[in-house]
Amino acid sequence: MRFQNSILFICLWLISIVGYAQKDRGYFQRLNQQYDPVRQEKEVLFSNPAFMSGYSIYSFSDFDAGYGQHKKKTYLLQEGNQSKGIQVKGSSFKRLKNNSVLWGEVVYQDKQHKGVQWNSSLDLNYIGPYVLADSTKGTNKYESYAFMGGVAKQVSNWRFGAEMSYKAQMAHRDRDPRPKATTSDLKLKAGIAYNLYKDIEIGTFAELTSYKQSTDVKFFNQTGRASLYQMTGLGEYSFYFSNKTQDAHYNYNGIHTGVSIVSHEDIDFGLVGYFTHGKLDKQVSSQYDINRLENKQWSIDAFKGFTIGRHRLLAHVVFSFFKREGTDILYTNIDTNLDKLMERKAYKKSIDYSEFSVMYQWEGQRDFVSFKPFYIYQKEQESMLLLDRNQSFTYGVIGGMGEYRRMLSSKSVLTLSTSVQHRAIIQANNQLNTDLMKPSIGQWLESDYLLKSSNCISSNLSVRYDHQLASKLGLYTLVEYQQEKYSEFPVNQYMGVRLGITF
Repeated sequence: MRFQNSILFICLWLISIVGYAQKDRGYFQRLNQQYDPVRQEKEVLFSNPAFMSGYSIYSFSDFDAGYGQHKKKTYLLQEGNQSKGIQVKGSSFKRLKNNSVLWGEVVYQDKQHKGVQWNSSLDLNYIGPYVLADSTKGTNKYESYAFMGGVAKQVSNWRFGAEMSYKAQMAHRDRDPRPKATTSDLKLKAGIAYNLYKDIEIGTFAELTSYKQSTDVKFFNQTGRASLYQMTGLGEYSFYFSNKTQDAHYNYNGIHTGVSIVSHEDIDFGLVGYFTHGKLDKQVSSQYDINRLENKQWSIDAFKGFTIGRHRLLAHVVFSFFKREGTDILYTNIDTNLDKLMERKAYKKSIDYSEFSVMYQWEGQRDFVSFKPFYIYQKEQESMLLLDRNQSFTYGVIGGMGEYRRMLSSKSVLTLSTSVQHRAIIQANNQLNTDLMKPSIGQWLESDYLLKSSNCISSNLSVRYDHQLASKLGLYTLVEYQQEKYSEFPVNQYMGVRLGITF
């Protein structure tokens, strides 16, 4: 994979799919429509690709390249203490003449993650806690390609839509132990919607996911090799397969489906309910299944909008429950002939999530303002079912997000965006019995617990300048700064810069 080829690929894709996407209209109004915060707040509605036919009355495209660096003094060991790298991204939405729309996105990333420990794998959201791990800190060199494309069409009272996305990743290290992880993630989605009365519509969609990951670890120095652990959760690992295997292979298949009822304009209301179910198998030595995961998630999103002149309000609530259960597969402890002995449920994790927010937006001739205060309640529980080992965290998060856009002249626009939030620990419980573990594993869990059980204040500030080069072409630059401050710990900082075009 080469960066130059990625640039060429993205440029050709944008030219072939979109061309010049913009209709003639004011540059300031065009940016307000392209980056409409209210529409972004309703993003869950567009999980059904059929509704993409009403995503925007205009066409628009965006292409940018950026660099970012994140330095962490306080961090989860599996994530590392520093990351830096580049991202190139192109996205587009195109309206056609026959009540049809096309949309797509391509992304290339090339990054380094330093100080990564106890994690030789990728995508913990898919495979956690069943990682292949070692205690050695290392630098993971990471590269990924992703593309997504969709089409939607409206025929009388019906809307139809389909979308496909694919992402490939690779990560490796240049020093012992030398893991190499590759992934492929394919998603296929289709949706339908029907107009019941006036602009009230009902819709449903389904998305299929097929995900695979392979991780292999090699050693150039066969003496003094680090121990490799096939982790099973909260410091536990497979006693038989750890240190005897140097690979891990994952296969995940899932379905994500939902139903919705929405009024786009008359009463500006939406209710979306969706369900996700997926199963993952982990295999070692290309023949032994050693773990299984089953994920389930139920979610409800509801929003209600109000418009008075140039003032818009959007109230939004989210309720979600996620459950993950893991199964250990045990074998007879005979090296010459391994036979499956039994399966037992051994791991469980659940997350209760609720969010409440109200967004205010006002648009004038030269000014645009939006602000969103929010509150989040989240409870996480994780346990090993056959051991007296568990931990739980309950958080309350309060914060706000704001954006101000100002037309400096007919061809230049300045945008300031900021956010701040405070995560407060309501309750933290830790029953891990780390004294019974290997010292290095116990230190890992205690380090993560201190971070997870700490209050945290995080903030973000970005400044973006847009300049119109031609009637349908704009250039922009964006500078961003973020910081996280955990109680009694040093500050984490992120800085990034992007240069892009809109057309």
